[in-house]
Amino acid sequence: FDRNGSSLCSCDFSGKTMTSLFLFLFVTTGALLSLKLVASQGDEEESCAGDCWCVPKANRRCPREGARFFLDDQQEVGELIGYYTSLREPENPIELLPEGCSTPFANVAAAINGDLSSICTGVTDTTADDEMQCLKKRGQRMNRDPLGRGGGAKWGWNRRKGLTEVCAFQYSEDCSSYGLVTYSCRREAEACGALVTHEGPCGVCSSAQDLGVNLNPGVDVAAFLCGTVPLGILQTQGLDPTNQAYFTTYLALATTCFKGELDLSTVPNAVTVSFTEECAKVWAGNTVSTFLACTAPLPPGNAENVCSPVSPPIPPQLPDCSLDACIECDETISGPTFQEFSGRTRRRSGIVPRDLSPAALKRQCNTVANLGPQNTICSID
Repeated sequence: FDRNGSSLCSCDFSGKTMTSLFLFLFVTTGALLSLKLVASQGDEEESCAGDCWCVPKANRRCPREGARFFLDDQQEVGELIGYYTSLREPENPIELLPEGCSTPFANVAAAINGDLSSICTGVTDTTADDEMQCLKKRGQRMNRDPLGRGGGAKWGWNRRKGLTEVCAFQYSEDCSSYGLVTYSCRREAEACGALVTHEGPCGVCSSAQDLGVNLNPGVDVAAFLCGTVPLGILQTQGLDPTNQAYFTTYLALATTCFKGELDLSTVPNAVTVSFTEECAKVWAGNTVSTFLACTAPLPPGNAENVCSPVSPPIPPQLPDCSLDACIECDETISGPTFQEFSGRTRRRSGIVPRDLSPAALKRQCNTVANLGPQNTICSID
């Protein structure tokens, strides 16, 4: 792994390559050790208390921006949003499984059904089944399991070694279409001519359209509105918050909002987003899950509610760079499930909210992938 936590695994483990690598490391080890202090100083700039774009670990300085994409140039952001949203759905859209399931969030499924019979348990598989053939065409070899279990589609050995899976766009030759493919690491994706768009396996939010939405600096505000506006509608309908119909309707309205199909014309300064169908379901499920766990009335003995449905979308950054209790609750309760099913998040995509974002928060540096959507292999002209 490099200094930014990026996977540097190689597909070629032939004897010749390994011998060359050993000699290279032997010759350069002394030089690397002698340059350690200089490299550290050159790669690090400021502490979190200053103008660092992220929150460094204790006693660490601010890392370089690297290949990450910062939302601070309105024209560049607009061009990228236009390009990625124009690609729309991939050739192999990812869906929530089993077919017809309601939500991947257990507390939401229980609230709308009274049990977990409608919970989503997975997503469509996008692992590169023909990757071995692709790499052979390029004169490279796959890692082989020393225990004889082989390489191929499952990548179990690589994962146990700590290598980072990535989701990539596999473009057609004329760049008019693309498919989503999960590779074991960046180099394997690049060897097959694919564009890595986020770390972690592909999910329902990995499409180009959803990437374009994540580039919208106002997506935090839009997410807040998609959580609060449906609550106002529910109140006017007089639904009982303890009734299953309340949460069934809440989930449906929130999903409609995240698809960009809910009327927000009466909301001042409203920001709308248009996630794909399955991605909108996950965003909506995350919203209702956080409402249930962090906002809605809780049983006696549970922790106090830490989120207010009428608070600003994102509280100011706390002086010590820690997260507000509401955001912490959301990330603890809903975050793991959201990441598992969405695939794409802004941090996994190397997108850093900054000057153009009205609700930007600094995040831990090592959670932001060192890649960016501007590194496209197809023209955006």
